[in-house]
Formats: sequence, C-alpha cells, structure tokens
Amino acid sequence: QIELQTMLEIDYFEVIDRHVIKSLTGAIANQTIPRNDARNTIRMRRNSHFFDQFYHVYGALSAASELLHEMSNINLGMEGFDDGINRYSNTWYKIDQYYRKFIHNYRKSAQPTLLNDLCTLIENKYGNDFLLKVNDIWQRQIDTLDNWDSAEFPLQRDFFKKFVSPLQNKDTKSVVIISDAMRFEIGQELLSLVRERDRFDAEIEPLLASVPSYTQLGMASLLPNQNLSVSDSENALVTLSGKSTSGIENRKSILAEHNSEIRTCAFHAADISDFKSAEMKELVKEHDVIYVYHNVIDAAGDSSKSEDTVFQAAETALQEITRLIQKFTSGNARYIFVTADHGFIY
Repeated sequence: QIELQTMLEIDYFEVIDRHVIKSLTGAIANQTIPRNDARNTIRMRRNSHFFDQFYHVYGALSAASELLHEMSNINLGMEGFDDGINRYSNTWYKIDQYYRKFIHNYRKSAQPTLLNDLCTLIENKYGNDFLLKVNDIWQRQIDTLDNWDSAEFPLQRDFFKKFVSPLQNKDTKSVVIISDAMRFEIGQELLSLVRERDRFDAEIEPLLASVPSYTQLGMASLLPNQNLSVSDSENALVTLSGKSTSGIENRKSILAEHNSEIRTCAFHAADISDFKSAEMKELVKEHDVIYVYHNVIDAAGDSSKSEDTVFQAAETALQEITRLIQKFTSGNARYIFVTADHGFIY
C-alpha cells in the first residue's frame, strides 16, 4: 500500500523496482501522472541497483508517457499541403518516434503481462487517434493538388542541386549517406545523437519525397538528375536520360558523367565499415563527392519474415550511421549529408 513517491529513493530489493514499475504503469495507463512526474520518476530510478535489469521496461514507460502527452495536446488540422509538412516535421513526427520507441522497448522488455494493458492503449491511440486521422486529413490536401510539388520545401529530386552542387563550386568535399527507408523521425533522433558529440553540429531539413515512394525512384532522385523517368512500369525501372539507375555500378557511372572535373565514387556502407582512419583519410583525399548506400531498415522491413524487427533495425541503423559519420570526420570530411530514398508506415 506504500505510495510511489515514498519508494523512489529506495532500492534495497528488486521487489521495490517491481512495485515502482507496477505503480507507474497503472498511472501512465490511466493518465493520472503528468509527463514531467513520470520523467522524474524514471530519472530517479536510473541510479538504482536494479535499473539495468528493467532498462527496457522503463524505456517503454517513458515512451508511452511521452506519446500520451503529445496526443493530449495535438491538433490534427491542416491549412494546406505545405502546412501539413510543416506540422509533421515540427511536432507530429514525435508520435511516430515515441510509438517506435515504445514498441521496441516493449518487445525487448520480455514483460508482456505487465505491460499488456498499456500496449493495448498505445496501439489504439496510435492507430485510431493518430494514423487514421492524420492520413484522412493529409489525403484531403493531396486531392487538391495538380502537381506533386511544394512552394516551401525542397524536392527530393533537387537534392544534388541544392545541397551537393554548391559545395563543388567552393571546392569543398562532401559525403552523402543514403539510408534506405530512414524516415524523418529517425533522422530527428540521429540529429540529437550527432549534436551530443563534442565538436559536432547538425541541422535537419525535410524534403518532399518523390512519388510513388519506392527505392528505385527515391535512389534515382538523389543522383544529379535532369530527365528522370520510369521506363519500365512492370519492373519499376527508373532511368536518367535513358540510362538505368539501378545498382551501384550504374549510379557510379551517373555520378562520374555529371561533371568530369569532380572526382566521385560510391560504396555500400558495409564495404567501408572496417576502414581505419588512414584509409578514410585517403578515401576522402582522393574524391570530391562520396556516395554511401546503407541498407539496414529496409532490409528488415521489406520481407514478411523480418518486418517485425524493423524497429530494432532502426536502432542498429542509428548506431551504424553515427559510426560512419565519425569515420568520415576522422578522415577529414567536413560536410556529411544523411538522407533517405523513402520512409515507411509500420
């Protein structure tokens, strides 16, 4: 019968953590504890002896509390197509992010009985009160369009022209990391991870993805492009000025042909993941534009056998890309762009 607050600084026995977790779970599910109080409770337990044992349980509770708080304050209205992008990239992305965090930690916690009622609540809130509603109002904005275009946000197909080309004019090297299916909210988390590191800075900007949003068109849109077309709809083949954009060899060729004075190359992330600092320095020294193709999230989500591991894949992708950024920085690369061909709905 002891109240939660009385127990927060006590950690003699594992049963105390279980009591705190049970009390906190009920309070979050019933929405009787403010977000800041839930945050403080979890923060105080971080120093407890048994916290690591319940790390993912506390992670799930934290994400659930944050998601319910965001949902309680959300206004899903849109005043236009660009306004919808603005609202998502400024605020609504947090709902997707906290849902991803909750499901990931819920599964890793191996505590389905304890968290089952909370999971049901989160699934209903996310699916019915967010996804269904936001997709309905977004569809209404799409229905008014004559062209898939934005007056306010850059288009994915203008990526090279907007971000990479200006650096070429300044004789500045650039690295482009394309992580297959790294949706915007995962990019937001990457932003935070990069900013946490000493002497690192980062910014994020939403791009309007090409539609239909699938790998072949998204990857082609991120190359220097002018005459982009789907030349074979049955096989979804995308060509650039008649040349196939499929596969890394074709993309290398397109990069090289864009400007013969610019030294370009392209790699799969796995091929350079073990490069030492000296090798990275040589790689950066010998090239002006380096494209790196990273495929962890989409590789999981693209198969029915592994799609339920996509949130774990997102965590892995964040770790791998953070390491890639560090490697390129140690190789004297100053400008590193991280982007994606498309996102996903889970």
